[in-house]
Amino acid sequence: MHSKIRHMFGCLFRLLGAACLGAGLLGGMVHPAQAQASIDGWSQPVNLSNSGETQAPIITADSSGVFHAFWLDRQAGFLYSHTTSTGWTKPRPVIFPVSRETILSRDLTGIGLPVLISAPRNREYLFWQSDGGLRYSVGSTANGRTLEDWQAGGFVSSSVADYDAMVDADGVLHLAYVQPEDLSGMPAGVYYLRSLDSGGSWSSPRQLYSSSYYRSLLQLDLSTVPPKNSVDIAVNQVGDEKTVFVAFDNQPRNRVLVARSLDGGTKWEEAVEVDGPSVTSGVSSPGDIHVSALGKDVVLTWQVKQSDTVCFSYFRSSSDSGSKWSANQRMNTPFPGCADQTNFITGYGPDSVLVTSASGLVYLSAWNGEVWSDYYLQPSLSSFTDPEALDTVTFGLTGFALSGTDQLVAIGFDSGSGKDTWVLTRSLKDIPSWFPSQLGWKAAETLQTLNEKVSDLQIVGNGSQRLHAFWTQDEILTVEAGALVQPVASQVVYYSYLENNRWSVPTMILRARQTSVAAGTAAQTNDVARLSVAMGPDDRLWAVWQNSPGGDTYFSWARASAAGSVNEWSASQAIATIPLNAGGYSVVIDRGGVVNVVYSVPVNEGRGVFLVQSWDQGATWSNPIQIFDGAAAGWQIVSNPVAAVAVDGSLYVLFGQQSAAGFGSIDGLSAAFSKDRGAAWSGAESVTTEQVLWYQVLAQDARIIHRFWMEKSADNQILLLHQFSGDGGVSWGRVERISDSRDEPRKVSAVFDSAGRIHLVQLIEDQQTEHLLLEYWLWDGESWNASDNRDLGAGVVDDVASLSTGITLEGALGTLLSRSVAGNDPYHLETMLLSVNRLVEVPKVVSTALPPLPTETALPLVKPTATQAPTPTIDSAVLQQGSPSSGGGTLGGLIIGLIASVLVVGGGFGYAFFRLRKRNGG
Repeated sequence: MHSKIRHMFGCLFRLLGAACLGAGLLGGMVHPAQAQASIDGWSQPVNLSNSGETQAPIITADSSGVFHAFWLDRQAGFLYSHTTSTGWTKPRPVIFPVSRETILSRDLTGIGLPVLISAPRNREYLFWQSDGGLRYSVGSTANGRTLEDWQAGGFVSSSVADYDAMVDADGVLHLAYVQPEDLSGMPAGVYYLRSLDSGGSWSSPRQLYSSSYYRSLLQLDLSTVPPKNSVDIAVNQVGDEKTVFVAFDNQPRNRVLVARSLDGGTKWEEAVEVDGPSVTSGVSSPGDIHVSALGKDVVLTWQVKQSDTVCFSYFRSSSDSGSKWSANQRMNTPFPGCADQTNFITGYGPDSVLVTSASGLVYLSAWNGEVWSDYYLQPSLSSFTDPEALDTVTFGLTGFALSGTDQLVAIGFDSGSGKDTWVLTRSLKDIPSWFPSQLGWKAAETLQTLNEKVSDLQIVGNGSQRLHAFWTQDEILTVEAGALVQPVASQVVYYSYLENNRWSVPTMILRARQTSVAAGTAAQTNDVARLSVAMGPDDRLWAVWQNSPGGDTYFSWARASAAGSVNEWSASQAIATIPLNAGGYSVVIDRGGVVNVVYSVPVNEGRGVFLVQSWDQGATWSNPIQIFDGAAAGWQIVSNPVAAVAVDGSLYVLFGQQSAAGFGSIDGLSAAFSKDRGAAWSGAESVTTEQVLWYQVLAQDARIIHRFWMEKSADNQILLLHQFSGDGGVSWGRVERISDSRDEPRKVSAVFDSAGRIHLVQLIEDQQTEHLLLEYWLWDGESWNASDNRDLGAGVVDDVASLSTGITLEGALGTLLSRSVAGNDPYHLETMLLSVNRLVEVPKVVSTALPPLPTETALPLVKPTATQAPTPTIDSAVLQQGSPSSGGGTLGGLIIGLIASVLVVGGGFGYAFFRLRKRNGG
């Protein structure tokens, strides 16, 4: 099968310097020798040159599937390597048809590098431009030969501005080019010719289109960049019918056109204008047109520039070999403005694969004859970490090759300090999952990469049209050049939403309230800590947080439809009835609009789990309602609660027990519920006494409640468990094991859809491949069913700090996870916020009447205020109680009490000290 090799004209290395996305993953502790990860499907990069001082690499794949690469070494000349069954051969010098001077003169501008074209029967063609015009040579890898030897080819034309060539399945060589000057009997225009005998002879050039304006494209000085004018060729073969398409720009006149031959290139129809200047849209400059043909399906893509900053991508398609075309339609691109380069990679039979580079980033997308897939960012084609030198490689992509039906290889060189030539490989077998309508996992995408950690990651809005993601991170600040004082970045809230299977660009939406420490002193910088977000029935999103550990509790709200604007969030107000020593929060809102904030008081007298409520949209708040008395139960530390609310207003809470000597481990899990919207609570029910690593509760309806937890058994087995109640939490069924392993603790998140089915996402580490896998489990009401996994590349579970998932009304399962990656400094981890989405089928359900909500219970209300609650005291009496687990006696209890005090009080000081050191560059 022929493979058309697309050279990315414009040499993308000039564009990639601004896009150094970390793609390396370090397992556990930072160790520079560990392997490179690839979340985008690309293999670990292979250094072909191992020498530095290289440039202008090109690559091809012959019809036997062998890859061949050439590059210029500034001192050693041209080098060559090819693949064998054991990998790439050692580079060796070759006599190359193209002179060093030609490469260097062309490479100065980053355009016009030689192009390798593969053909059936292991034949290869090499085209290049020089002062004398467009030339070519012919090579063969048949019978064990390599491309070290080239046959003299010949001369095509003395005047070529741009060109494209391809070989069809019959071995016919097709070539189209733009002639930028008038020659004898051949005015400036677009020409086509072909060779039926492997380049031995050529047909006379056939003019497809003429325009004197092409003369402005004449490149008189090779050190300057000529105006960009695209020409692209494709061949469509169905049975004995062979259709040739040539798409091209008339850039000087702001037009894009396409010409067609129905007999394989002998006769040509008049070129048809695809797009041109518009009298209704003001300035309009179409250009950069490309064509792809598979069977009878043909697609054209181009761009329309309206200003220096406004640019759109368009396409039109045909399902009958170009006899009829669709209307021009805009493409939904993930980047602003114009793309720097676009090109089709043909040879992948089922679909047309489009490579797009924009602002130094590279994307892959596909056309299946009916719709476009999503665009998928390829971070590995922008930068990666050299696995030996541990330097960041700024990858200058120069070309692709396709072997067989689905193995794609990218070649380029380090345009930074390394200057080595590199190759990366990926399979295209996952292309079907790129299309929005296809069920299953979509390709993983990087939402953003940060220098610091992401905390409190959560997704809300299940069952709505959009999913809303929130997390805290250091604010991204702009530092002016030469600034003597560096701005201090505080921990703030960032937001993104999922719509049409794509997450929006993250935006900062909330800051902590800045408070004065004393009269006459400057306001101190506060951080948002312990963030919890919930969505109400009136399209409101509510956020609750603490102003740094040990600070006041604040809330703010915004309409979900406008949550991405910082100006849409209400002014933050304090919830005065929540004490300063509150632990984590869990916010849920019932369908009557009551805002419930469940929180823990981890230690000291009065420790336990509590609830405060607002029945009037935050205007007033109730006094705390005790859910669980930790002191009376003899618990040393009460862990963070997790809450859920049912459609009848019933509340369900899970919370854990910790010991002061347990160093953060949860040594048991308990539950409580309220059937009257929080006024009265059941006693605490013990769920498990094993060590608990994670827990979650979901209220499917008024009666069916689910709870999940992950526990570590006495024999170190990690168990993911599930239990559900059919009577609103009064009684519970048997505990069911979803999965188990002896691996490291896993990351889990579960949601239910509008049909009541539960979708569970679990991150695991495959011990054989040492890759991270995202598992998908479905609860159909009776049992759990595992489905396919999404491979996230090399890594360990400890690299992933948090994971959250949600599902839209249409069945878009959106998952975000924060993952540690190697940055420019191999000894400092960065954080990659990664999105992995999945489309699932949601059954249609018939709406039924909801049960009535209980009558509102009168509770003491307190208006929001910024007044601080009294400073907590250490409950020494409780902490001194002896028990076998704590060592017994007053001395043992006192020691534990001191440990708990240090953990809580010292933790607050430690956090403040850490933040201060980080802000001061320590």
